[in-house]
Amino acid sequence: LDDWLGQDDFDLVDVVLFGFPPVPFAKGPHLVAARGQVNALIDLRHAKHVHFIVSATPRGGFSGGLAVTDSSFALGVITQSLLDGNVPEQLGFMAVLSVEPIFVCLAEHRLLPAVQAEAWEGFWNTESIAYYPKGTNPRGGGVMVAQVEWLDDGREQCFEVLCPEAAVTCEAVNAILSELKDFAPKSRAKDKKVTSVELGKKSATKEDLLRAGNAAATVLDRAGYVRIGAAKLGS
Repeated sequence: LDDWLGQDDFDLVDVVLFGFPPVPFAKGPHLVAARGQVNALIDLRHAKHVHFIVSATPRGGFSGGLAVTDSSFALGVITQSLLDGNVPEQLGFMAVLSVEPIFVCLAEHRLLPAVQAEAWEGFWNTESIAYYPKGTNPRGGGVMVAQVEWLDDGREQCFEVLCPEAAVTCEAVNAILSELKDFAPKSRAKDKKVTSVELGKKSATKEDLLRAGNAAATVLDRAGYVRIGAAKLGS
């Protein structure tokens, strides 16, 4: 993932690139494989995610193709030839987009394969907001003591509420149940501090879950707990 990449982690790693560049005089399209090496990892002014510069010659038709490392995992997707001016694309730098936006896109559309979702324990499909103890100075940091979290991966929709006060936990859970009553929610106590809510129908929208999460978070707000970082639930 982007945040884990060091500036030179993949320098000179061998890669194989796949695409369908037009081949003169060929009777039809052909999958073409090319070898290359990673020369650099860069941040582009116009792109959110990091890109790799690969030594292979960029040609039209490789865009959208996969770049695979010599360790047999996907480095990313070929996107463009980086050029300055109106020079031929073959004289530019072949750029490969990192894999992170692939995961983000699949998760956003609830298409992330189960094996990926399970390995990452719902990382891509989980929304949450965490809290410091009561009376904490938000700028002073501290240890998280409370949290409202929900998962929606296209197969399961559930909430978890963590709070050291049983009464506050109960009120937050009831707020979730009230907001999602049309989706047959079921509450299940996991222990004295964590309670889960599972939806009987897997048809609640992102907005429905956001509304329920906000309702539970408001309970913790009123109880005096201090939100950690930005109020993600309201975004």
